Amino acid sequence: MDVLVLLKLKNRCLERFLEISNEFLKEIQNNEFSRMDTFQKRRDSVLKTIERFDKKLELTLKGVKPSDLNSLRDTFQEYDLKRKDLLQKIQKIDQQLIEKIQLESELTQKDLVQEVQSKSKLSKFKSSWISTSGTEVDQIL
Repeated sequence: MDVLVLLKLKNRCLERFLEISNEFLKEIQNNEFSRMDTFQKRRDSVLKTIERFDKKLELTLKGVKPSDLNSLRDTFQEYDLKRKDLLQKIQKIDQQLIEKIQLESELTQKDLVQEVQSKSKLSKFKSSWISTSGTEVDQIL
């Protein structure tokens, strides 16, 4: 497979990775976290594809003559600039995803702590009330 074709396909994979991340960011901004597993599987799939392209690129580049590489240098730089731009965008989106997920995690932990404290208070009240009132009252209620 041609090196330029592989570079183009790899950049398309990065674009797809960015699209998947953007879609999920929109979902979680609306507090919709139910598709997190799907999001992770889709991104993992794209990452595996990128790894395969990297391996193919490595094998293909081993067979390319140095003189051919020099003639393709400008084209490589173009794809490299595109790749770097995509990676920066992905990094920015990932940072937003991390921040939103951490915020949601903190809110969930806070809710859980309040729930535990509330149950603890209720059980203390109930325990002392039963011990002073007797078990007959519990059976009537």
